[in-house]
Amino acid sequence: MRGDEQRVVDAVCGWLRREGWTIDREVAFCDVVAMYGHILHRMPLADDHGGRFAIVVPTEAVAAALRVPERVRALLRVEVYEVAADGTVRGISP
Repeated sequence: MRGDEQRVVDAVCGWLRREGWTIDREVAFCDVVAMYGHILHRMPLADDHGGRFAIVVPTEAVAAALRVPERVRALLRVEVYEVAADGTVRGISP
């Protein structure tokens, strides 16, 4: 898992583009992939109804990402995505 961030970032960026998203990287402290501590620290104080928040992790880290209870993730509007070894990206259902 260590040193895996670039593979995960590249995979999720490619997936988002294929899904029709226009993305920017390294903007306002967001680097497309972040764990809870980073994403919570960087969320705007004002409510942004158009904003979406997500963490993207390799398969090996899914269990750790899901340690935050579903109810808490829903309240924070934080989605969880998995990047498999082959670069496949999938959303984790609650």
